[in-house]
Amino acid sequence: MESIDRELENRTILSLLDWGSNELAEGGIESPRLNCELLLSHVLHCKRIDLRMKYASPVMSAQAGEFQSLIARRLQREPLQYITGNTEFMGLNISVQPGVFIPRPETELLVEEAVAIAEASTIPPRNILEIGTGSGNIAIALATFLPKCHIDTVESSEQSIHIARQNILSHNLAQRITLMQGDFLSNEFRLDRKFDLLISNPPYVSASEFQEIEPEVKEHEPSGAVTDDQDGLTFYRRIAALSNSLLDPDRWLLVEIAYNQEQPVSEIFRAHGLKDIKTMRDYNDLARVVKARKDATR
Repeated sequence: MESIDRELENRTILSLLDWGSNELAEGGIESPRLNCELLLSHVLHCKRIDLRMKYASPVMSAQAGEFQSLIARRLQREPLQYITGNTEFMGLNISVQPGVFIPRPETELLVEEAVAIAEASTIPPRNILEIGTGSGNIAIALATFLPKCHIDTVESSEQSIHIARQNILSHNLAQRITLMQGDFLSNEFRLDRKFDLLISNPPYVSASEFQEIEPEVKEHEPSGAVTDDQDGLTFYRRIAALSNSLLDPDRWLLVEIAYNQEQPVSEIFRAHGLKDIKTMRDYNDLARVVKARKDATR
């Protein structure tokens, strides 16, 4: 990396952005300018729009040096969200850290569909179960947009439970979200009540596909939140198998899926007696969410 001390004697916001963008582009980082703007706004404690309004403003040497160090970390393919310590989900600020799965924009469709189901129901869901808490982003979004609901959320990772608790407290939702640490795949997993809605964004990348994914994910994010180390369908089988004991009659379950899992997940749900199975597509027209309903007579 070329030193900014030598290249940029008069450090301004614009010159730093130009320098950083060039470094990231040469390093093969996608959307280099966006990455730079987010990193520099993080260093300067401002919004991205503020950068564009103050291009000619000078930047202190210490801040320029910090920015340079963050660019170096990004060039090592460390996820941007781990570097800044946060991300946005459904317009909500969510803290993240290494060891915790990073929320994706595509998962917003899962929450949007849950909200749509609740708003269209003559008896809206009051008790929701989420499988796989992660950073707490889904539970927090549900509690925010469905203010009459209580969310129970299950997570096996102690590190994720810790950061999720912090996020829940920062959004003042501790009274409406219950964190439970446990292994959903374990035969010992039991809950003594049923729910109005079951929702999950489970690990769905197959073992073979995991070997081919980008280094930001493969080398930095927790593999257990990304892949089941098998065919990518383990959690769907478990969710379907437990749906009868976890869902009240005539209630919905929603799961996020990979682009190529629409047919196998639908078949798994159908084999366990679920009905009204439908797939929602994301903004790239890729299968993203499968929903199914428990039979009213079961």
